[in-house]
Amino acid sequence: YCTNGTLKLLISGAGGSGLNGTWKNMTAQRQLNVVYTNDTANPIMVSARDGYGRGGGMELIVDGICVSQNYGGKDASSVNGVEGIVPSGSTYKIISSKGCSGWTELGR
Repeated sequence: YCTNGTLKLLISGAGGSGLNGTWKNMTAQRQLNVVYTNDTANPIMVSARDGYGRGGGMELIVDGICVSQNYGGKDASSVNGVEGIVPSGSTYKIISSKGCSGWTELGR
């Protein structure tokens, strides 16, 4: 659960610098179940989705903690997606049982 005040703090960053830049398609540069580090000076937002189809699921893990998860679509056109904010210096990875059809990052 995130209040508007908390969201504004996350976006602006405690030191006055927050999510900057534009959304970048990182699908070709990222692999599932590989740990990456946010080496920028600011938090980034990560968003990913899996392929179409029943079942499966995705998790976004930040510093060893599952911060977003989505499991099991009910029909053949279902897509699971996860998103979350990764603080500067934190590690993150995405786990999926059905692959990844798109991975974007804001703040890179």
